[in-house]
Amino acid sequence: MAATSPAVRCINCSLENLSSATFCQRCGSLLGTLAEGDIASTKRRALTWVVDLISVFIPYVNVAFIVGDLFGFRRGKTFGGYVAKTRVVRENAEVAGFYHSMVRAAAATLSLIPLGAGFFWSLWDERRQTWHDKIMGTYVVNDTPQFATRRASSSRAAVAFFWLALVVYLGVGTAMITLFIWAWSRGPNLH
Repeated sequence: MAATSPAVRCINCSLENLSSATFCQRCGSLLGTLAEGDIASTKRRALTWVVDLISVFIPYVNVAFIVGDLFGFRRGKTFGGYVAKTRVVRENAEVAGFYHSMVRAAAATLSLIPLGAGFFWSLWDERRQTWHDKIMGTYVVNDTPQFATRRASSSRAAVAFFWLALVVYLGVGTAMITLFIWAWSRGPNLH
């Protein structure tokens, strides 16, 4: 049985083409590409990041932004993305779906840990990608009508990682709460 290449969906007609194809078999569109003008400027990326960061520190309002981000993540956006008019897309030029966006947000921690070096990387990267963009195969683009109507998708790896991370997070959280309750129920052993 011969192995088949993963499919690349045409952004215009939605036909699944072989990943090795350059043009869509049905409509002839160029597959999985972004034009240079689609990539968001460093200023827009910075504005998106600053708005997202500030929104976290505003009491009460940040809950609304977090809930909004959860809905926006389905279409590759955060609250900052709405303000700066940016959107996250995958390498196949489809909009980043919920799972892909959530895992990308978690991967942003890797860009932050070494004194933010992963974020600064985008300043000299040809496609203005941060480390977490490179890990997830994403780009931040100017939000135009062409991206607003594109299909949103997440890779199988992103879906699997999301659910695995959630199970681990809930498992560790449950274990810590159980340990705390157990220790508290024993009271101070002073004798």
